[in-house]
Amino acid sequence: MLWIYDEATNSLGVRALILDAVVSLLRGWLIRSEVWKWVVAGIVGILPLMIAFGSFLPWSTPLGR
Repeated sequence: MLWIYDEATNSLGVRALILDAVVSLLRGWLIRSEVWKWVVAGIVGILPLMIAFGSFLPWSTPLGR
């Protein structure tokens, strides 16, 4: 396992490995904590509103109009 770490640090760098570890930990926590269900429900709930009322959203028209 140390050999794999040494090879990865030579090719990717230490920052990439730390970032990968943090992303993996967050992903594992998010999936096991079932917070992802709330995130998906929020996206699914807001998506029809964005489609139906998209023209009323402030970012749908260019500035200055």
